[in-house]
Amino acid sequence: MARNYTSYKASALVQPEWRGVEILSAVEYGKVKELGQFRTSTEGAIDMVQLQMQAVGSAKVCMGSVGIFLKSPQGTVSILSTPYNMFYDKIGDPKDKRDGGKISSQTVYAKTGNPKDQRDGGKISSQTRYGLGSYAFYGENPKGDWTVYAVSGTPLAASECAPSPRLAMEYRIYNAE
Repeated sequence: MARNYTSYKASALVQPEWRGVEILSAVEYGKVKELGQFRTSTEGAIDMVQLQMQAVGSAKVCMGSVGIFLKSPQGTVSILSTPYNMFYDKIGDPKDKRDGGKISSQTVYAKTGNPKDQRDGGKISSQTRYGLGSYAFYGENPKGDWTVYAVSGTPLAASECAPSPRLAMEYRIYNAE
């Protein structure tokens, strides 16, 4: 039996609220575009930053072709997703339903390879959310202007992606304290 016992207060993860990102432009395949910005007035130290996005309207966005980069007020750039990522192409397996990584109105983010998994490969739409996160900003002060970039390749020729789709985005920042 222990001689000394120290009682600690129970902890709980406090999830920050999602906040909107001002959308500046649409995705343009084959180009680097500044998609959006947000400003925070919060002081402190960052633990993690998350972005979530969804297609606007009925547009399908080929997220397999699109990389998402986030730049902090201190100048740190985090690559949240690279262009030509795992959702870009079918890998040759007839059960692989990733079809170019389109994001659309009835699908969600990933396919695991399990035949019972009905998520068809990275399509996002107005009803689904594509979530990304980064610890690259750990310890930085979040106060200031943040910028979201799309670094985009070219979608598969057979894809049904909109030529210049728009994304709605939200962010949240977890404090390190």
